[in-house]
Amino acid sequence: MTEFNLYVEEIDKLFSEIEIQIEGLSQTTGASRKESRFAIENKLGDAKQMLDELNGLVQELSSDERYNKAIILTNMRGRLQKNKQAADAFSRQISDSSEMRRQLLGKHTDGDIELGDLDGIEKMKKNTSQLEDGTEIINNMLLVANSTTDVASGTVSELSRQGDVLFHARSTSGDIHDDLGSGAGILRPVF
Repeated sequence: MTEFNLYVEEIDKLFSEIEIQIEGLSQTTGASRKESRFAIENKLGDAKQMLDELNGLVQELSSDERYNKAIILTNMRGRLQKNKQAADAFSRQISDSSEMRRQLLGKHTDGDIELGDLDGIEKMKKNTSQLEDGTEIINNMLLVANSTTDVASGTVSELSRQGDVLFHARSTSGDIHDDLGSGAGILRPVF
């Protein structure tokens, strides 16, 4: 099994663990919910790092191999994004219930920073992370497009070479035809 396939297998296992933990979040409460969310974020970070390493392996491949592997990588990045969105949606539910509690109890602050500001900072971090992930997906799609262009360029070159061979064969065929005609002209008076 290649190093690429081993990475894909490990990432797939990690995604399965993440998906199981995300499904289990609704059954957790309080501190265990926060711990579960933290564990999921760590695993998502690990998955992202493994995908980056996998991307490095894809870059080292020839253009023919790179095309198929880049498609697999793009699909895995999509799965990472889907898991992040599911975890973020759950966090928003928790955040929304905290916000409602704050509104009912009045405005509270944590030092000089209001709790609402902390939520805004957290949302900015998530948005930045999503933009980075989107950029990586676009870069992988460009990699697939470049590989496709390489394959198409090779095909055009091969067709051009075959056209040259056919042109040469045609001119050789014409020369043979002329030689046979000349030979026939010489042999007629003899017979």
